[in-house]
Amino acid sequence: MSQPKKPVVQAKKPVKVPAKTAKKPASKAVAPVKKTAIKGKTTVRVTRVTRIVTHIIRRVVRIVHIIRRVITYQVKRIVRTARVIVKTQLALSAAKKTKNSRLIVILTNKLTSAKKNKVDAKNRVKVAKAQKKVAKVVVTKSKKVQASKKISKKSSK
Repeated sequence: MSQPKKPVVQAKKPVKVPAKTAKKPASKAVAPVKKTAIKGKTTVRVTRVTRIVTHIIRRVVRIVHIIRRVITYQVKRIVRTARVIVKTQLALSAAKKTKNSRLIVILTNKLTSAKKNKVDAKNRVKVAKAQKKVAKVVVTKSKKVQASKKISKKSSK
């Protein structure tokens, strides 16, 4: 008996697929210009810089608000941990008088963790206050830039 012949498969020619072209970002060299009317006939060109400055000011004001919330939360955390430390120290001294070794171990662990928590909260408050300082500097500088742009617009009439 002869075996049946296997069908012959011909190789297909490779198909060329066009490469995907990435969209080119818009050129940032030319600042878009928008005209706004001020006091009747005069028009002032509001450039991209002034819009960016106002955007920065809004952003930083929001960030300052968030930083304030962080500071208040961490201060409350410091107060809470201070309360825990005082209560734990009182309980620890009572446990030492009664020589309750199991309770002494538990309370010493609680005391050390509360002290670490307090130190962490203090460090976070320091960082938040530094961030708040930087944010205020950014706001004042950007407002100065904004004011100088307004002055230059008035002088260019």
